[in-house]
Amino acid sequence: MKPHIQINGYRLTEREHAVWQGVALGLPSKEIAGALGTTTDTVMAHRRNLYRKLGVNCAARATLEAVRHGVVAVEVLKSNPNARH
Repeated sequence: MKPHIQINGYRLTEREHAVWQGVALGLPSKEIAGALGTTTDTVMAHRRNLYRKLGVNCAARATLEAVRHGVVAVEVLKSNPNARH
């Protein structure tokens, strides 16, 4: 179990954290859903909740916040050839 992350007074769920990592890596929702064993609609719901908690409105800003909060390292982003950023 991963430690819970507190952002802007909100506690992220483990699934939101996992979706955040996928978003930061530039993965499409369908691929995140496959990795998590859930549906694309569920991933989209987690993304909406995550964006609200982060106070962002797009994947690029969510990625910036992921780097700021240590959810993903810049080196990982640079090494991901599939990233859409």
